[in-house]
Amino acid sequence: MKRTALLLAILLPVAASFTSCKKDGVYNPKQKISRIYYAYSSPDPFFNSDKELKEIWDWDGNKLSTIAYYTKKGVDGTEKFSYDGKRLSRVDYVIPDGTNVAHVLYIYDGRKLDKMEYYSYGELEEIHKYSYDGKELSKIEVTYYDHYYTTSQMAKQWQTVRSRLFRYAVPEAVCASMDRIVETCINTDTPFRQKEGAYYTWTINLTWEGKNISKVEYYDPTNELISIQYSYDKNSNPIYGCYTMGNLDEECLNAMTCKNNVVSETWNDGDRADYTYQYDGKFPISKSVKWVDDEDIETWYYEYK
Repeated sequence: MKRTALLLAILLPVAASFTSCKKDGVYNPKQKISRIYYAYSSPDPFFNSDKELKEIWDWDGNKLSTIAYYTKKGVDGTEKFSYDGKRLSRVDYVIPDGTNVAHVLYIYDGRKLDKMEYYSYGELEEIHKYSYDGKELSKIEVTYYDHYYTTSQMAKQWQTVRSRLFRYAVPEAVCASMDRIVETCINTDTPFRQKEGAYYTWTINLTWEGKNISKVEYYDPTNELISIQYSYDKNSNPIYGCYTMGNLDEECLNAMTCKNNVVSETWNDGDRADYTYQYDGKFPISKSVKWVDDEDIETWYYEYK
C-alpha cells in the first residue's frame, strides 16, 4: 500500500492515455481511451477492491472534451478542456455541484510549452517553468505559493485535484516526484522560503538515455537529495511523440513522454516498484504495479473506442 497516492499520479498517464501516432506535429489518434477501471489486491481483505470504474473520457473528434472521475458514490469531479486552435490552452476542474474549483493555464513561447500555472478558486497556487536541452526537457522549476498550504487539511484536500490536472504537461516519470514533495510539505512544520512570497521553490532535474527518462533528481524540503531511476522494456509507449492535444514544435513533441514502457522504478531510499502489462495487439489493456516490500498490487484496466 506504500505510496498509493503517488501511484495514482504516475500510473494513469503512463498506461496508454492515448493510443496514437504523430503526423506533422499534430495529434492524430486512431483509437481513443474511453474508460479506465481500477482494482486493488491485498492479503488484508479490508483493503481489497474489485474492478471499479474510475474515469470516462469524452471526445469531440480528435480533441478530448471531458474526463469524468468516479468513486463508488458516482461522479467525483469533471475536467473540461479548452483549446486555442489545436493547442491545449486550459483545463478546468468542476465538482458535482457545478463549482469550478481549479484550473490550469498552458503558456507557450512560440511553439514550445513555456510554463504552466495552477489556480484554485481563482488564486495562483503553483507555477511550473520548463527548460529544454535541445529536444529534451531537462528541468522543471516548481514554485508553490504561501496560501497553498494554509492548513495540512487544505493541502491534502487538493492533492488529488492537482494530480489530475497535472497529467497533461508533466512527464509521467516526474508525477510521483511531485506528489512526494507535496506530502513532504504537508508533513513539514517549518516553511522553506526560497523566494519572496513563495512557500517553497524546487527544481526537478531530468536525465535521459536515448528516448527515455532514466533518472529524476531533486532536493526535498529537508534538503535531502531524492533520486529515482527507471528501466524500460522494448515495447512502445502509446503516448510517445504525442504531446496531449498539443501542436508543438517537433523539437518538443517527445519532451513529455518516453519511447518505451517503465518496468521498474527505484528510489535512492531503497524502494522499488515493478510494472507488468497486458496487451491486446499493440495496445495495453492493463497495467499492474507492485512495490518490492509490499504484497499489495494495483491494477488499471483500459477500454478504447
